[in-house]
Amino acid sequence: MPGSLYSFFGTFTERDWLEDAVDIDVRGLRDSHKPYWSELTLFPDRYYWKQDVPKEDTHWYRFQEAVKEHQEAGIKLLRPLFEQMGVDIDTA
Repeated sequence: MPGSLYSFFGTFTERDWLEDAVDIDVRGLRDSHKPYWSELTLFPDRYYWKQDVPKEDTHWYRFQEAVKEHQEAGIKLLRPLFEQMGVDIDTA
C-alpha cells in the first residue's frame, strides 16, 4: 500500500494476527485456508491462546473486541427502526 492514505497500517493478513495470538494444534492435514477446501476436514484444528503473550495485548483479541463493540453500537442505532417495523432485533 505504498502511497496509500492508510500506509501507516503496514501490510495485514488475518492469518498473521491469529498465529501471533494462538498456538494451533493441527489435527490431520494443515488447513489450506482456501474458502471451500479449508472446510473439508475430519479432525478440526484446536486453538489455544499463547502462554507467553497476554491475549489482551494481541491484535487478534483487540480486533475481536472491537467487532463486538461495533456490533453493539449498530444494534443500538438500529433498534428503533426495527421496533417501528415490528421486529424484535434480539430474537430475529
